[in-house]
Amino acid sequence: MDWSVLAAGGAGVAVGFGVSVGVGPANALCLRQTLRAGWGAGITAGAGALLADTLYGTAAVYGLALAADWVGANANPLRLVAALVLIVIALYLIRTTPRMEADEENPRAKLAGFATCFAVTLSNPLAILTIAALLAALGASGLAERQPVAAIIGIALGCALWWGGITTLTARLRHSFSVRAMHRVHAAVGGMMLLLAIGLLLQAAGVF
Repeated sequence: MDWSVLAAGGAGVAVGFGVSVGVGPANALCLRQTLRAGWGAGITAGAGALLADTLYGTAAVYGLALAADWVGANANPLRLVAALVLIVIALYLIRTTPRMEADEENPRAKLAGFATCFAVTLSNPLAILTIAALLAALGASGLAERQPVAAIIGIALGCALWWGGITTLTARLRHSFSVRAMHRVHAAVGGMMLLLAIGLLLQAAGVF
């Protein structure tokens, strides 16, 4: 057995999990979908973020230096695009009246959740730099270049581990939330996205 395959896959799992964890717009949207419509809606939304992160993981593994250089050179335009996407979604969430739906219903809403999480995650190409940094921190950059398929599969599995876990945990707590609590969740998610957008705009302006 070629142990480098397992090592690259293991590093990929750690990277995928690490890039998914955190208080970010995709996580907030996934939690909101789970609370509003159940586990199926949440896991579908998480799948959108997983797909986007896997695409960026693929770009990072196959063109580590090239991808990082391109993202670094275009950081400010990318921040502006990401800020615009976050503002649009935040305003929609703040203005929308939340409602609780039965589990596994409304496939159109699930598709919308998938597309929204995919778009939000894809609007942040700076994730490539995060993936590259995590691979470097693990000492696995060269390993990922030698075993790219194993590393990419590992990244996808790491993302799936996070989204599956957080969605399942949230679904168990779902029925303790009232419509009023959901309204607060909507407002909190929208407010957080606006703050992130403002931070991106300030970064693009060179404030910090």
